[in-house]
Amino acid sequence: LEKSRARGSTEGDAETYSRKYDVPWYSKGATLILMGQIEEGIECLDMALSINPNNEVAWVSKGNAYSKLGDPDNAIESYNNALISNPRYIIAWNNRGNAFARRKDYVEALKNYNRAIKLNPNYQDAWINKGYVLMKMGKQEEALKCVSMIEQRRNEGGQSKTAASSA
Repeated sequence: LEKSRARGSTEGDAETYSRKYDVPWYSKGATLILMGQIEEGIECLDMALSINPNNEVAWVSKGNAYSKLGDPDNAIESYNNALISNPRYIIAWNNRGNAFARRKDYVEALKNYNRAIKLNPNYQDAWINKGYVLMKMGKQEEALKCVSMIEQRRNEGGQSKTAASSA
């Protein structure tokens, strides 16, 4: 007990521990998923999330894994958890929109893409996905406006494809 007091063991240290030791599990899980070992990757992500349930990147990776497995419901649940951890994480909003689009819930998909665009108007993936969904809904003119917005933002120098928060 004295040694832990001397080292300054506090609740804050537990948070530092969580942030430090979830990363290897996250990295292993993400690598396994890239290698096609999706179920094993999800298990590693679950370990990372048991250590640090606020790791929004791990939640998004888990959602992406479920999307690869063709399971949009579990993907959406994972993206929801990412957004609880970081409501400004535009990749989670975009990918959540993709999961709704896979369920053919285009209205919900659009809401998610619009949220990502509101957070970062230069996020091209959300504009592209929004245009695709609008085409699926038969709204060609609105879809073409998305393409125009991408071109306009490129011409203005706003070529951000990914979120600054994804780093």
